Amino acid sequence: MTALPEHWHLLRISDVCQLNPRLKTLHEGDVTFVPMAAIDEQMGEIVEPEVRDYSEVRKGFTPFVENDVLFAKITPCMQNGKAAIARNLVNGLGFGSTEFHILRTSPVVLPEWLFSFVRRPEFRRAAEAAFTGTAGQQRVPPDFLAYSKIPIPPLSEQRRIVEILNETRDIRRLRQQADQLTTQLIPAIFEEMFGDPIGNLPSSERTPLSEFVAEMKGGKSLGEDPSGTRHRVVKVSAVTWGQFQPDESKYVNDNYEPPLEHYVRKGDLLFSRANTVELVGATVLVERSYPDILLSDKIWRFVWKQPENVDPRYMLALFQHPSVRREISNNATGTGGSMKNISKGKLMSIRVTLADPEQQRQFGKKVEEISSLCLDAADDRRLTQSLLAYAFSGELTAEWRESHQEQLALEAAERDEWLLQNGVKLSIPDQQMQDRLDQTDGRLAELNREQRKLLEQIQNLEPNENRGTFTLSSLVSSLDEPLDSLPVDAVRRHLDVLAARGLIKAISRRAGAGGSVNVAFGNLYRQPLREDQIVGTADEPDYQRLSELDRLSRQGRSISASFSNTLELSDSLDIKVEKFKAGQRAPISGWYQEVGPFGEFGRTVKIEKGKILPPTTLEDGSYIRKEVIE
Repeated sequence: MTALPEHWHLLRISDVCQLNPRLKTLHEGDVTFVPMAAIDEQMGEIVEPEVRDYSEVRKGFTPFVENDVLFAKITPCMQNGKAAIARNLVNGLGFGSTEFHILRTSPVVLPEWLFSFVRRPEFRRAAEAAFTGTAGQQRVPPDFLAYSKIPIPPLSEQRRIVEILNETRDIRRLRQQADQLTTQLIPAIFEEMFGDPIGNLPSSERTPLSEFVAEMKGGKSLGEDPSGTRHRVVKVSAVTWGQFQPDESKYVNDNYEPPLEHYVRKGDLLFSRANTVELVGATVLVERSYPDILLSDKIWRFVWKQPENVDPRYMLALFQHPSVRREISNNATGTGGSMKNISKGKLMSIRVTLADPEQQRQFGKKVEEISSLCLDAADDRRLTQSLLAYAFSGELTAEWRESHQEQLALEAAERDEWLLQNGVKLSIPDQQMQDRLDQTDGRLAELNREQRKLLEQIQNLEPNENRGTFTLSSLVSSLDEPLDSLPVDAVRRHLDVLAARGLIKAISRRAGAGGSVNVAFGNLYRQPLREDQIVGTADEPDYQRLSELDRLSRQGRSISASFSNTLELSDSLDIKVEKFKAGQRAPISGWYQEVGPFGEFGRTVKIEKGKILPPTTLEDGSYIRKEVIE
């Protein structure tokens, strides 16, 4: 995220919301009940709530109150976008599936602001990467929501942005309603021309899919690699909404070379073999080829025995017909309440009434005429995503903010007072920090974001306390958000880097002291006495800088150093360091170290061959293998 506007803060969700709050008092009478299926994943609304007696649901379900935000935590409901604000609850109280996380906002954040933030595709992708549990029963852990960062502008700016998003949402709803009215003609025409493909004839007179489908072709199960640029693999949510959504995909490692048959192509009829009971068997038609998008193991392509006798638009309507969808759902299996699967054998055995090729072509032409009147759903979603990006960066209200500076300053002061009273630590805004850092020399060029923030907080220490010195432990105890949750070892490594660049000085040393490098290092630090002071002197060898050079060289980075000036790191890489994502299986038994996107290091873990690498403690972190255990 770029630097936030004035009066905005980037805070943890847990700083401004309660996560899964408990119901503190007993109730009587009717309440609203919301099963997972009652939430419309397209519009993010509760559309089919039930009314139940409090005594029926007070145990074994998730409670919530008016204006709470419901967020589906289980796959694939979360990826499908199932989230909503609880509104118009009977007696102000609701209960729902245990597969919801509940977020209750504080006085400094609007429910609509929070809802719009967690509904963003970027947030859902991050939540998916944080999944825990086994396949088909994977869930977003509470800590992911608690520690995720959300931008918090003053309330009036939140309201202004929400108004714009709601206006856009209303326009989208009207457009979608118009499209739905248009597309409702398609099943009506299908019924008129062909009737019920399941109920028209007895099973013995219907055609099994195996007679006209040669095979169902799937791709591979591939882990996400955010650094990838070449190929993306589709997720189940790509086929959920009746039209193919190419943006619902994830990048994979650039070293993967897919077979040609795994590419998504124009004319493909794609089928979701795994999804919720309502969405298993969801089918879409791909309208154009995508040179970088691949099938996944959960998305199959129909391969026809005689393609010349098949009209894809007819087949799409056939497999979207309610009776066929019902037949597919009845044949799907799965012990979990969420993910259902259908096997190829079960699918191929389903029998339908099949129209002859000429009738299929006639139907296809009519569908093509109707479809030309509808808007492109993928373009619509891209526009919405772009608007959300502008909203949460502050660009959407830049002009409005200029004309409301006095009001925003007053609201920001009230908000900050509430935050401080409730124990939330506030950090210096990024831009103010950058202005201060830019006054120093070029040694900052190679610092990552955490190291810059750490240096800024060191510069804010009381200069007369302890003669301007500090220790690792005293610094850790005084750190403000967002560094207050950093592990001690991470702070130690950042201090090594700052010392190596001469931005702080290590002034006492202990032989054999531990740390992130293999030599003794300072356990007491201070800032340079003069702006041009360098760590090393003629009678005091610069162990810190030597150690830093050694460590970085072992990462495979090309390094040049000038001990009388600065440490410079070349962007060129002489050795390719293989990275592993959390959730991958370790290819070799050994020690694996966490590394962040900017080169910062986290903990080291010992993993046996074939075991799953655990989630990292670094945001967007991965692993590198440090040492092989024979």
